[in-house]
Amino acid sequence: LFAALTGWEEPLYTPVSPDTLVEEPGGTVTLTFQGSGLPLYADLSSVGMIDLWVDGAYRTALNTDETRCIHYLGSPAQGESLTAVFHCTSLQDWSGRFYALDTDSLARGLAALADSPEPQVEGGTVRLSVTAQAGQAIVTTIPDEPGWHAYVDGQEVPLRSFLGAFLALEVEPGNHTILLRYTPPGLLPGLALA
Repeated sequence: LFAALTGWEEPLYTPVSPDTLVEEPGGTVTLTFQGSGLPLYADLSSVGMIDLWVDGAYRTALNTDETRCIHYLGSPAQGESLTAVFHCTSLQDWSGRFYALDTDSLARGLAALADSPEPQVEGGTVRLSVTAQAGQAIVTTIPDEPGWHAYVDGQEVPLRSFLGAFLALEVEPGNHTILLRYTPPGLLPGLALA
C-alpha cells in the first residue's frame, strides 16, 4: 500500500530468520532473535497456533481469524535478544514468517510525502489545493463508499476506487482546487418523505 500510494521502491521490510529455533514435544516452539534495533514482525496467519509469548510475557491467543495475522514482536536493541514462544497444535513451517522494518527507508519514504497537500475538512466536505504532474492521480484515505462527489475547479468529475478501498480521481497536470462532498445515500429522499 505504501509503495502504491507513494511510488516508493525501496523495500520497507527485510526477511529475518531466528538465531535459534527449538521445537519441544507437545507443540512448544521457542525462537530467539538477536536485536538490531529494528522492529520485528511475525506473520502468524496459519491455523494450528494456540498462543504467543514474547520475552516471558503472554501476548495473545492465535486461534481466531482476528488474531491470526501479522504481529509486532518488539524492537530489541543491538546486543539484546528477543525470545518468542508459540504453543501449536500442528507442525509449522517457520521460514519466511519474520520481518524487520527498515525504519530508515520508511523515514525517507515519509519525507517524500511531506509535500502532500493539507486538506481542510468541515462536516462532509473536504477541500484541498493540489499541483498535479502528468500521469498522476489524486488518492485519498477516504473509504470508497457511495455518497461521495468530486469537483475539480468547480466541475464535477468521476471518482474511482484505488486498491478497492480508497477514493481517487484523475486530474490534468497543473494547479487545481478539489472539493469532495459527502451526502449519505437516501438522505434527500428520506427528508422529502419526512
